[in-house]
Amino acid sequence: MNVAMLTPLFPPDTSDSAQYAKLLAATLSDLPLTVFAYGKLPEAVGVVPIVSIDKSGFKLLTILRCLRALRHSRPTTLLLHNGPSTDLPALIYKLAHPALQLVYIESDTKAIARVARPLQEFINRQIKRRAIVVITLPDDATAYIAAEILPFATIPPETKTAHSDWWQVHLTQLKSYVR
Repeated sequence: MNVAMLTPLFPPDTSDSAQYAKLLAATLSDLPLTVFAYGKLPEAVGVVPIVSIDKSGFKLLTILRCLRALRHSRPTTLLLHNGPSTDLPALIYKLAHPALQLVYIESDTKAIARVARPLQEFINRQIKRRAIVVITLPDDATAYIAAEILPFATIPPETKTAHSDWWQVHLTQLKSYVR
């Protein structure tokens, strides 16, 4: 078993999607997981190896860098954290490696809708069609990203419980597809 997560956003990016990717990497650290993240200086997550994919320059170069990194890693399962920049390399890699288990995680449907173009929509449909499961995260990120702990602020126990319960269900679902 060799699990890879491909994500276009990872801290120090500040979006909810980036925070989700980091939390997911941390919670899956018991698996043989490698994170492939676009950017130059991704934050460390415990013992999880993080491979930085340079996204500067021509988009074709980014795709080639991503494919080279995936080919070097040879994952048996790919957790694809959605984004127009990750869909195409993942689709190409999946076509070249049909036995790959592909789990598609859709976290920011609003952002995807904003940049939708016919070719991107076609690629997105193709990658989803080849995934063994498409998991769409809630639009409200507070379901899976813990509230920031501020000095003297109390987080209601029911909020902590709901957050913990969501992650438990989510991880059980994800791990059922990993081989």
